[in-house]
Amino acid sequence: MPANCGASDANNLATELYSTTDAESRDSFGNGNKFVVPTIAKGKVCSAL
Repeated sequence: MPANCGASDANNLATELYSTTDAESRDSFGNGNKFVVPTIAKGKVCSAL
């Protein structure tokens, strides 16, 4: 099962702003990367794959 990373609106957590499943061909973490810790810097999410 692939990992998923998402972002929600801070004022309403039910509103999802982004998910890696939105553009899965570009943003997918793949099957073996469930333990990659995403880091947020200057408003961007970075992860070492």
